[in-house]
Amino acid sequence: MLSAGLALPLALIVAAAQLSPRLPRTEAETASEKAIVLPDAAAGRVAVLIVGFSKKSSEVTERWEKSVFQDLGTGGRVAIFRVAVLESAPRILRGFIRSGIAKNVPKEKRDSFVLLFHDEAEWKKLVHFADPDEAYLVVLDADGGVRWVGHGNPDAPGTANLKAQVDSLLRRGR
Repeated sequence: MLSAGLALPLALIVAAAQLSPRLPRTEAETASEKAIVLPDAAAGRVAVLIVGFSKKSSEVTERWEKSVFQDLGTGGRVAIFRVAVLESAPRILRGFIRSGIAKNVPKEKRDSFVLLFHDEAEWKKLVHFADPDEAYLVVLDADGGVRWVGHGNPDAPGTANLKAQVDSLLRRGR
């Protein structure tokens, strides 16, 4: 949980008061066309989910992904997933969207780029949805418990707050 005295930048609003005890089990597919189940795919590791709900949000989620990888590395202790929630996309366009994402996501990141075509309402509730063009962040402990939720742009203070939450979980072995 966040301490009451933690100063948060305006660009990152954290909704810690109503965190879900566990991320709902969500079946989806990756940009590499593999089946994935969250939070199971991150079992035993701390995870950061970078969630977007629109094409415009993909720019912000990509910047967050770069920032998170830079700060937390790729050593395997932290699972990092980008999640594109696409239920609102017209069904007739989903194939084009899927192939466009696969072409634009580097091959080495396709297995961790999640395409979600259902459960949008549940995910919006989880992240305290306010704006379709923002990036939403969810930190999970090693058991799939939601420990931190935020949204906004990847500015330096926001990144530091996210990193502090992940570091805290790693120190506790969660």
